[in-house]
Amino acid sequence: MHDINRKLHILISCCSESWGGLEMAALETAIQLKKSGMQVTIAGLDNTAFIKKAGNYEFNLISLLPGNIHLLKNIFTIKKFIKTSDPNIIHSHLSHDLWILTPALKLSGSDAKLFLTKHMASGIKKKDIFHRFLYNRVNKAAAVSQYIKKSLVDTTSIPEDKIIVLPVGIDADKFNIFYNKEEIKTVLQIPLNKLVIGFTGRITPGKGHEDFFKAAKIFE
Repeated sequence: MHDINRKLHILISCCSESWGGLEMAALETAIQLKKSGMQVTIAGLDNTAFIKKAGNYEFNLISLLPGNIHLLKNIFTIKKFIKTSDPNIIHSHLSHDLWILTPALKLSGSDAKLFLTKHMASGIKKKDIFHRFLYNRVNKAAAVSQYIKKSLVDTTSIPEDKIIVLPVGIDADKFNIFYNKEEIKTVLQIPLNKLVIGFTGRITPGKGHEDFFKAAKIFE
């Protein structure tokens, strides 16, 4: 039972060994929630870029062990945290984390809300009895695009009415459309009469570069 007089306590989970847009979004979410006055705890894999960078912001950190061999230990680590800290919300940015979070919630008897943000599509159907156990505990899911929402509907047991589309936001101060374009082109030594199309992200399959090149060709 939660104390209604205490500040909202959120556990942000991102057990990824990478450092890219997904992990950056998870950390930025945690930072903004903390700035808004909420109590935020972060769970991630030990010695990863995500957990190290989170340490720069004075979060309470839970370092979990990588590999399925440590699954039970990680489940009981999170269960202990839930029992002692009683978070209101658990927000995962990686669906694989549900293998830890759902059992931990069940074992602790917590009524904390479980929220999942889905950043990437999955081509594997996850509607067997084990995955249904994991996904049926999710109270709400956010997909970063309509395409990802369709993937969630097609591959998991989460009802469509529990899924919202919530695009990843940007810092409007850093990405300010009112910056002087001529000044930027001069600094980057780009002719002022040239149209420039930018694309962020690594040049790897699945990032949409093919669509970008097709779109760029239209402007030739």
